[in-house]
This record gives sequence, C-alpha cells and structure tokens, in this order.
Amino acid sequence: MVVHPDIPVVDLGVGGCDHLASAFPERLKLILATARGRYGQPVLWLGDRVARRWAARADLAYRDEYAAVAAAVGVSGTWMLNFSYEWGCTSAVVFESDGAPRLLRTMDWQMPSLGSTLLAVRSQGEAGPWLNLAWPGFVGVIQGLAPGRFAASINQAPDPDSGWGRLGDWIAGKRAIWRNGLTPPALLLRRVFESCADFAEARARLAGTPVCAGAFFTLVGVRPGEAAVIERTPHGAVIHDGGAAVSNHWLSPGLPGRSRSYLTRERLAAIREHQGARRPGAAPFCWLKAPILNETTRLALEAVPATGELRVQGFEPDGPATAVLALAG
Repeated sequence: MVVHPDIPVVDLGVGGCDHLASAFPERLKLILATARGRYGQPVLWLGDRVARRWAARADLAYRDEYAAVAAAVGVSGTWMLNFSYEWGCTSAVVFESDGAPRLLRTMDWQMPSLGSTLLAVRSQGEAGPWLNLAWPGFVGVIQGLAPGRFAASINQAPDPDSGWGRLGDWIAGKRAIWRNGLTPPALLLRRVFESCADFAEARARLAGTPVCAGAFFTLVGVRPGEAAVIERTPHGAVIHDGGAAVSNHWLSPGLPGRSRSYLTRERLAAIREHQGARRPGAAPFCWLKAPILNETTRLALEAVPATGELRVQGFEPDGPATAVLALAG
C-alpha cells in the first residue's frame, strides 16, 4: 500500500506570501527546476524581465512580495510563473441537504511538481481568517476557503481569437495584458479573501473590479442560494447564480475567444452529470473521475464555507501525490 505524504498546514498569520519561499526553499526549487525543464532557462529569464517591467508599469499591488520571492531563490522563474495563466480547471457548485453550498474543484496544469509541493496556508486578513491552497513563491490566490464567509476559485478563460491560430491567440492575449495594466485575477481573489466580509461583498467585488485578463470565478457562500459562476472580461461580467458549473470555455454566447484547455466541454459535461445525479450524503471526491481527473490534474478539493469543511489532495501525472487533507471548521 502506497502511503502518500501529508499536505503541510502552515500558519502565516498576517505575513506575506514571500515568507513561504523562505520556509519551503526545497519545494520552490523543485517547482523552478521543473519549469526550467519545461520552458528553458532563456524563456524564464526573459519572462521574468517582462513580468517585472509590467508589474512596475502597472504599479501592481504586492510587488514587494514578488521581489522578495525572487531574492529568496536568486534564480530566474518566479516572476514569470506568478503571472502564468496556463492551467485548465473544472469547478462546480452542489448543495447539501440543508441547502449549504459546496464547491467542487480541480486545477489542471501540464507542469508536474505542483501536486507534490502543495501547501495549505492559514492567513489572517482584515475580514477574518482564511485558508489558501497555494505553493511556495506564489503571491496570488487560485483557490481558497474563508470559513463562515465563502470559498472561491479561478478557472482560466479563453484567449482572444486573433485569427492567427493558438500561438497568435496567446500573443494577442499577452499583448492586451501589457497594454491595459489592470489587476491580475489571482491578486483580485487574494484581496477578496483578505477584505470581503461575506458572499454578497465578494460577488460584487469579483464582478465589478477590472482585471487584466478574462477569468472564471466560482464563488460559494454559507446560505442556501449563495453560489455563482462569474464570467469575467477585463471590464465586464456575466453572473450565473445558483448551482452552475464551469471549465475553460465561455458559458455565455457571444463572448470573444476560444479555449485552449484539455477536453473543456467533456469535463463540463461530466461535472454537470454529477450535479444532476448527486444525492445527499455523497462520498467525498465521488465526482473525481475521468475526464475531470486526468494526467494534468494537480489539485482536487471540496469546500463548504458554512461548516468550514475542506478536503484537498495533490496529484501528479501518475496519480495521487499527497494524502487527502481533511479539515473541519
């Protein structure tokens, strides 16, 4: 029987995410070594240079933390990886027998090592305590739980459709980000966890704050009906309230761009099928099957803000990389 390592639970308090780089240097070195193997050192060096210039030009929040992370490791890659949006995800909302919303979520990325280096980070913001499922060196937030307030996650949205193929779409998307200088979705979500008191405030902030790139936010609160998928363009939003689900293509017709993520329509169909068939008392992770679970999956989680319940597990291409971390409020 294979015994998988536990996911470390770290109490960061009011400290910044840069402290994780110093506390877990070997995990960060593994992530950067994997990135060098995937992208090459010249790409990481150039990506860092461009990202630093963009952050200064945009007067980006948390810029000191980005710089501190880079200084802690002394090699290229941390700036570029912090601003990478190369993942696919599947997210959905289901409801408990008492109506409390539950967030189901996987995060997919082709780059290995993210499952085995996952951390559960307890932080304290002005609105209260919250938990960030994160990695050493990463300054933003992709998924998290604020017990008694809400849980939320980000899915990658389609790139603009440039008419020049996938590479052209990617270049067009990065060019638009360079020009607009707006807040990255991952930094917006971090600020929401730090400062929003409840679901309604978080929903308004996620829908109304301009962002540098398109994104999907899945948000669940503590009361029956407090659930939404928010489709974001830089200056607009379409909100799907209730038990919605999303992968990596637009739910609303007419929004520009095309997805480049793995089996996005098949994953959405699978999670919707689970929503329709789910019964009260369903076993944890009973929905975690192909194609939702695939060789690029690096994280799977379930979160219920009403009770503070959380289950999360890291994955690598060959299967589970950690034990299931189960926390209760």
